[in-house]
Amino acid sequence: MAFLDDGEHAVMLDPSWEDGARDFLGQGPMRGDEIVRTWLHNDPSRTFTLIYSKRSTGWSSYAALLQNTEVGHQVRVCVVSEPHLLVPTVRDLKTALVDPLAWDNGTCRLGGGG
Repeated sequence: MAFLDDGEHAVMLDPSWEDGARDFLGQGPMRGDEIVRTWLHNDPSRTFTLIYSKRSTGWSSYAALLQNTEVGHQVRVCVVSEPHLLVPTVRDLKTALVDPLAWDNGTCRLGGGG
């Protein structure tokens, strides 16, 4: 996962597997999607973009954030057809990393949070 300039926009590329709970923040064990949810909840101007391969695993808990009533409107999920190791070669991916709200490969969905 990468944070852009101001730390308001995070982009995650194709997580490899479902996260287990770990204590990254010193707040007790949390799964990766819980950390993202908390981070989004703490500032409504933050956004999270998930770009994942439909051939991979590990993305579903992050994609489920689209349905979260509190932070879903801050979440964008985009699917690509490339396999996991080729996700970094997706056409125009640099734009997704620099301006994730502007990038759309035609599959991106924005959560409604309700």
